[in-house]
Amino acid sequence: MFGRQVFDNFTGSGATQSWARARYALGEAVIFTPGQLHEHHPATRTREGRIHFAGEHTSLKPAWIEGALESAVRASLEVNDR
Repeated sequence: MFGRQVFDNFTGSGATQSWARARYALGEAVIFTPGQLHEHHPATRTREGRIHFAGEHTSLKPAWIEGALESAVRASLEVNDR
């Protein structure tokens, strides 16, 4: 997918992170049960006064960086519009 540049830029050392085993994280992301995502989605992204919510759990792509980025843009635009 990324071509030869992956091998050219890899230093030979790497690390992994298990969020399920991380002492303070105790997991990695919200995992909705069937139906919860669409049922709760409007409420998770609704601002409360001057407080705006962002994070992958407020998007329709929970547990993915794409959802986190989309929510960051959405919350930033909400704040900017105020």
